[in-house]
Amino acid sequence: MKKTYKILLIDADMTLLDFQRSEKKALKKTFEHFGIVPAKEATALYHKINSGYWEMLEQGRVSKEELVYLRYKDLIEKMGLDIDHRECEDYYQYSLGQEAYTMKDAKEVCHYLGERYSLYIVTNGISSTQYSRMKKSGLDVYFKDIFVSEDTGYQKPMVEYFNYVFDKIGEVDKDEVLIIGDSLSSDIQGGINAGVDTCWFNYKKEERKIDIEPDYVITELKELELFL
Repeated sequence: MKKTYKILLIDADMTLLDFQRSEKKALKKTFEHFGIVPAKEATALYHKINSGYWEMLEQGRVSKEELVYLRYKDLIEKMGLDIDHRECEDYYQYSLGQEAYTMKDAKEVCHYLGERYSLYIVTNGISSTQYSRMKKSGLDVYFKDIFVSEDTGYQKPMVEYFNYVFDKIGEVDKDEVLIIGDSLSSDIQGGINAGVDTCWFNYKKEERKIDIEPDYVITELKELELFL
């Protein structure tokens, strides 16, 4: 199992940052600010719409700008509200950028890995929001660079996204690169597309339901210290 790596590409949301906790607070603030009620119904509908758009984004069927604005447009229309969806999305993104919570052991593991490897963040999302959350979390200091899909023009799992990352890093031996992330369809498939080893952070301890096979599987970040 032991292999020599030099570069670790690490996903942000639900790998190092607790996106679900941040999203919950940002949605609450947004719905309260715009008077979107009932909040429970709006939250469930938002998650359904948002998941659909993210799946389409990974498949290259919609752009990032279409995703972020159409999800609120759909939500507002389905709830029969008279609200500017762009203002709603902008307020949500700002609120989300102010919320930064780390996953269990994230800081300790980043400190450990940062002393031994070159670390880079590879994340889909809105650039300003992701930069803000990484800085507020205090994890940014362990990484040489942060690559957000919005800046690259592509997103995980597209090979073009990883080509952009490797071009920015410089000379890269792919045999010395490992990607770590919680999403099979985004992180692990992306690593496979890019030709690098993959580590699935299966924090939910769920059964692998799709035919995407990672090289390693961990259920806690601390496990990285056992073989890296």
